[in-house]
Amino acid sequence: MSEIEKNRDTVYKPNEVPEKIERSLFIGYGIGKYNAGRIVVDDHDYNMRPDTESKDFAAVLLKELKLKIDLPKMNINIKDRMIEVLEAEKQKVLAESHRQIFRIDEDIRKLQLLEHKPSEGTAT
Repeated sequence: MSEIEKNRDTVYKPNEVPEKIERSLFIGYGIGKYNAGRIVVDDHDYNMRPDTESKDFAAVLLKELKLKIDLPKMNINIKDRMIEVLEAEKQKVLAESHRQIFRIDEDIRKLQLLEHKPSEGTAT
């Protein structure tokens, strides 16, 4: 595994984001079931190799670009961003719950409106 590939899989803590990264971009011509005829750009070459597991997204490698990218110094407040994401998820769950409760209440209301009429020949 090359140094670039190792760097690709590195997980950084929010306060340890590097100021420079090296990456390879692989540009290919899609020959798979879902990408046939398309230009494919990816940061790994799994789908460019003939031995790849997924023939649905196979591609013929046209070019590999090795890039060195400068990143800005960042001060990430990850906790606040995580809270925002969870709050948004909570709102979606609440909305879905309200829809389900409304549907159940409607079913209850419809049942309450029905009058019970014993069929003829039935003793009351």
